[in-house]
Amino acid sequence: MTRFNRRHFLRAMGLATGSLFLPSLVDQRHAHAQAPRRLMIFFTEHGPVSGRWELRRPGLPASGADWQMPLDDADPMSFTETLRPLHAHRADLNIVEGLSMTSAYIEHGFSSNNHGAAINNRLACMGGVRGPSFDQLIAEVEQPAAGFPYLFYSNGSCACWSGSPVYDTAGAQVNPGRLGGFSFLPNAFNRVFGALPTPGTPSVPTPIERSRARRSSVLSLVRGEYDQVLGQLSREDQDKLQRHRDMIADLERRAGVMGSVTCERPASPASGLSRDEVTRIALTQLYPLAMACDLTRVGMLKASELDAATIGAPAGSDVHQDAAHPSSNDPAATWMVNYYAHHAQQFADLIAAFKAIPEGSGTMLDNSLLIWMPELGNGWHDLHQMMFVMAGGAGGAIPTGRYLKYDENLAAPAGGRGRLLGPPHTKLLVSIMQAFGVDRSSLGVTSATAEDGSTIDLTGTLPGFLA
Repeated sequence: MTRFNRRHFLRAMGLATGSLFLPSLVDQRHAHAQAPRRLMIFFTEHGPVSGRWELRRPGLPASGADWQMPLDDADPMSFTETLRPLHAHRADLNIVEGLSMTSAYIEHGFSSNNHGAAINNRLACMGGVRGPSFDQLIAEVEQPAAGFPYLFYSNGSCACWSGSPVYDTAGAQVNPGRLGGFSFLPNAFNRVFGALPTPGTPSVPTPIERSRARRSSVLSLVRGEYDQVLGQLSREDQDKLQRHRDMIADLERRAGVMGSVTCERPASPASGLSRDEVTRIALTQLYPLAMACDLTRVGMLKASELDAATIGAPAGSDVHQDAAHPSSNDPAATWMVNYYAHHAQQFADLIAAFKAIPEGSGTMLDNSLLIWMPELGNGWHDLHQMMFVMAGGAGGAIPTGRYLKYDENLAAPAGGRGRLLGPPHTKLLVSIMQAFGVDRSSLGVTSATAEDGSTIDLTGTLPGFLA
């Protein structure tokens, strides 16, 4: 590098006019804006315990109004026992209460077996109208240059949950690949990562890798120039330069960390692992690495039913019949709180894995939306007061750090037994599609006749959800 004099150096660094402009920061912001967006859905069986997962603060009404509150309380006890494992990630969350799977009320089989009615409506909101699930419409928009349009795996399920909630753009049901038992998980790793280079194999640097190397070497060189020029400056300019040097050091640190994230074939997991361990590996390794390496941008995982020992129930208990169904009363209620707290920890592990991967000026979580979606509203098969927990802002399209409560003041479709419902969850899925650039204002059935004869509108976005 040609030696700079004081004036040339300050002009080159953008300091001559008192600004703190740094060209490398523009590149970082551009990289953040151009990063691909990812969608990851974590399905869990049954439903949480009504009254045991919801968050409240004094002064907020239990009914009669919609409201939001910031998730800014540093005390972990501000979260219910069900959701407490997520407290550390509160600034990245959106927790939504009060939505109803309204389209399922129109579905054949509603009330006789809501497990079945929920299948066609959890992601596709069919209401008897055959069509795609929202994740597949997003997968059409967010496709990697090479790899998989989506990754959909199941870690086993009970017989009542064997139906897949995923439907392709032609309306055909999409069956998941299997992870649990035998060698399914190693096979999945081979399928997803088989084209990546083996660690230690010499390879031609990619353009991104060359850019990272150049950025790191240039920053090191510029940092040396600081040390030579600093003593020639006035106190005011020294202060500016020192602050700028801190920015350079931070950029250099980021460049080094980013350079350490390599897309190489990971070690294959062992066969025959427990279902809980399979879920952990899928959430913390399989999906995050596949998305970090842009092998896919849309992923779904169906978790298996937890066993009795995991939730503190007596050995040999039937979790479905002995815990989920009677969960309005103890001890079953406590068992199901344990059930969903266990899943909350798994979702927290997924969030942590996405946050650990640097991307642009932030992390991969900033450009992703992770959704934890229970099968039902509660253990006794209701499809109202659904719980939706999300993390990440989908590249800035969705504000985070919020708890959103929606009032239940809408008449139910015919057969709703006089129940008042919250907004259709269809509106949440439409909002998410729009956040990912899908130009649609509806999904599945668009309207229904309520018990009072009025028309229920299932189109449009969820008020207050998008930025």
